[in-house]
Amino acid sequence: MYLIIAVIMFIAYPVFASDNLLQNHGFESKDLSGWDVDGQAVYGVAKDSTIIAGAYFQPAKVIAHSGDYAAFNLTANFKRIGSVFSQEINVQPDTSYEIGFRMLHGHPSQKVNLYPNILIDGQPIGTFTISGGSGCGVSPNDYRLVRGELITGHDQTTVRVSFVLQASGLVLAGMSYDDFFVICSQPAVNISPTSGIHGTVVNISGYNYQMNESISIQADTTIFATNANENGAFSTLFTIPQHTSWTITITATGVNSLKTACAAFSLIPRGDFGDAPNSSLYPMNTGYFCAPNDFTSPDFLTYQAHFPVISHRITGLECFGSRVSLEASVFDQPYDEDGVPNIDPYKGQANQDSGDDGLIMPVDITPCATNTVQFKVTVASESAFRILLHQYSV
Repeated sequence: MYLIIAVIMFIAYPVFASDNLLQNHGFESKDLSGWDVDGQAVYGVAKDSTIIAGAYFQPAKVIAHSGDYAAFNLTANFKRIGSVFSQEINVQPDTSYEIGFRMLHGHPSQKVNLYPNILIDGQPIGTFTISGGSGCGVSPNDYRLVRGELITGHDQTTVRVSFVLQASGLVLAGMSYDDFFVICSQPAVNISPTSGIHGTVVNISGYNYQMNESISIQADTTIFATNANENGAFSTLFTIPQHTSWTITITATGVNSLKTACAAFSLIPRGDFGDAPNSSLYPMNTGYFCAPNDFTSPDFLTYQAHFPVISHRITGLECFGSRVSLEASVFDQPYDEDGVPNIDPYKGQANQDSGDDGLIMPVDITPCATNTVQFKVTVASESAFRILLHQYSV
């Protein structure tokens, strides 16, 4: 008996968050590098908690939403005093992008009116939303989120994105701005690993969904739910069930946004039981000669072979080959490797499809005597096991 140790390696693929297309989007460079700035307002970049001199409402401070720095300006809408921060970026045609920024009046309690806008190539983006915190205060949680959607044209590969930063009314307000973004808003789902046997635990992760929305995940007939975080991303675990095909499609759908993305998991068969004749005496025409209750075993029902000669009877141990044989049965002309109703490959030796366990040829047999023959058996464990050999004599 030859033992071949089969090792399957699962490689985990990293999960990539959607990339922000803007340079220096959080001003952690301590300046406005990457940005073009226009407008009548006094503006700049300062460290968190820096006092904004000249603001009517005091104390007005620069408050960073993330990191240590944020942009600021002194703006009065009635006097048409504001700033326009712009960048030219590369985009993909016919693609949806989420675009926006965060703004805050850095005064502990004084609210002011906000008049932001977003322009694409000089034209207003159209509908955008303002959501989140109170809009004034000294905490990152007080920031308001300005967000819209950009859908590029068929031939569009570059756009100029402009953020109109304006607030207040008659008097100058000291405003902070941080975490500008242009990200691809099409949802994506990654799984790791991407293949394995049933029982494999898979990490399912996704991004570009609505923040904090419920995500419905369907894997074949199994449906369960998880939640996206404040960035529209999620991560959850799923155990691959018994399955009758070799591919399981995993789909994640946002309950509110209806955004949908999917990924495929490839189920690896446990192996090839070898060649044997068909038998109509047993369920599913497997030729697997064993007790009838064995046919309810999940492993047996999931991993059918065409057809076993060598198999073991201990649950959890492997002595299988790498794939199903092409020699299906004595009545197998439509499926047979050589087109002849037999169990012998046309060259008279086993393993013609490089996937079978079986008899090692040639074999010399003496009639009416004890004979020794050799079999090749693939195993996935070096542990002790029993095998069941079906031998057919003619």
